Amino acid sequence: MAARASLSYNDYTVGWICALPLEMAAAKLMLDATHPSLPRPPTDQNTYILGHIGDHNIVIACLPSGAYGTVSAATVAMQLLSSFHSIRFGLMVGIGGGVPSSNADIRLGDIVVSQPADTSGGVIQYDLGKALSGGRFQRIGMLNRPPKVLLTALATLQAHHITEDSQVLKFISDAQNKMTSRTATTNFKRPTKEDLLYQTDYDHGASNTCVNCDRSKLTLRPPRHYEEPVVHYGLIASANQVVKNGTQRDQLARDLGVLCVEMEAAGLMNDFPCVVIRGICDYADSHKNEEWQGYAAAVAAAYAKELVLLVPIDQIEITPTARDIHVDPRLVLDLHESATKKRNMNDDDSEGSILCSDISARKKPRLHFSRSSDPEESDSTDYDGNSIFDESNQENTHNIFEPPDASQGTENYASVSERPTAGDITSENDSSDWYESSPLEGLCSKNNT
Repeated sequence: MAARASLSYNDYTVGWICALPLEMAAAKLMLDATHPSLPRPPTDQNTYILGHIGDHNIVIACLPSGAYGTVSAATVAMQLLSSFHSIRFGLMVGIGGGVPSSNADIRLGDIVVSQPADTSGGVIQYDLGKALSGGRFQRIGMLNRPPKVLLTALATLQAHHITEDSQVLKFISDAQNKMTSRTATTNFKRPTKEDLLYQTDYDHGASNTCVNCDRSKLTLRPPRHYEEPVVHYGLIASANQVVKNGTQRDQLARDLGVLCVEMEAAGLMNDFPCVVIRGICDYADSHKNEEWQGYAAAVAAAYAKELVLLVPIDQIEITPTARDIHVDPRLVLDLHESATKKRNMNDDDSEGSILCSDISARKKPRLHFSRSSDPEESDSTDYDGNSIFDESNQENTHNIFEPPDASQGTENYASVSERPTAGDITSENDSSDWYESSPLEGLCSKNNT
């Protein structure tokens, strides 16, 4: 590993993204040491904190103040990857709203970690879908799973916690000992106030606190006689909206089986391979407040440190970079639908003609950027990371995202300079005109001959 004093952009392999300055401060406290800043490329508007945990060099980024949601998170992640080319995996770390249920005794100060299920990569974007008749809503799309190296470390940490105590409280204590400000120490201390969960249909009053709330409306739960946070593994719900309604929260629990709600992770999963770690600061109902936010940010950051320390450095070196597995966003189709169709094709002559009829009918690819200012439309891609091209078809497609050989002609390829910017895409015709000279059109014409 390069000497700490002479690190470059390419020496950083772990990207850590936060949504709030409070979360970024908690992340910084978990670093074993910070590193000097690097000159920022003119195209990168992020601000970074650099440092290391164990043998891993880490770059921490935070969303711009007041700019929350999936679109902002995706923008920060893409700019990070454009500057730090060696990032292998990411961590989305911060606070979230707990979704307690009969299956999950989630309390304030607990930790929820995204874990893939059979039909989900660990995060569900619950506001992406189709509005149907009768007020029904059909979710579409599937977000990617975290990389294997991170899931392996996650399993190791889960096994460790079965027989050994977590290091979360120790890491928080160590961080507090490093603080010189009494205010800073207080920011991340566990609140002395009670952990109160009110009944779903009981709404909060006008006060900023729950002092005047009716205690007879509390949900009765057995007390915990320990302060160590419990770690819950499962699904996290993500969308461009704050949930402050107990009824909506419980509906998400029934429909999706989620443990936590938040606003950023869905913007990362397809292009920034990561695990999402959330400290529970409220119950996503009308009684939510900021009293537990500092402690929740601290426990999430401490768990993230514990996880990073279990990732072997030799595995990092053989793990593909996030850029390697990131598809050019200007050429991304609806790959979730495409991969499903590909798997269902059993005809021998299907090889080499994947999706060409669909593409020709659409006359344009589905793009990551949007023609609309609506943030929900900007995140409408259903891409789940499965390639529509298998190994047997690689010889036809290996150059699709590379400049073509001059000897083979360039009529079916669009150079980078010819591809539209987000601002250029203002109408169906603009997109279609570019598509007709794109490598996807060329691929279809070749494979259909």
